[in-house]
Amino acid sequence: MRTIKFPVVTDAALKPNELLAACLNPPAGDGINITEMAIRIPIAQKLRKAHTSIKLEEAEWAKLKECIEKAVFVLISEDVYAVCNAVLSAEPSKDS
Repeated sequence: MRTIKFPVVTDAALKPNELLAACLNPPAGDGINITEMAIRIPIAQKLRKAHTSIKLEEAEWAKLKECIEKAVFVLISEDVYAVCNAVLSAEPSKDS
């Protein structure tokens, strides 16, 4: 398990949970098959329900990390960087 704590953001319109869920969408012009969709949808649902933090199984975290690393952003934003970095730097729980 990994606990991701969402950072406080300065942009009131930015919701960390929604940003991370959107990272699970395939890049523009790409598609995913039904098997990959079955993996990503439950993670996105968990993210959308989270408010300040979320606990993800190791495989869920790895998939989210993979998607974040492939995501392409069109604007530089400290808030977006902080949210994505919270995932990338999440340490495994000691009890997992």
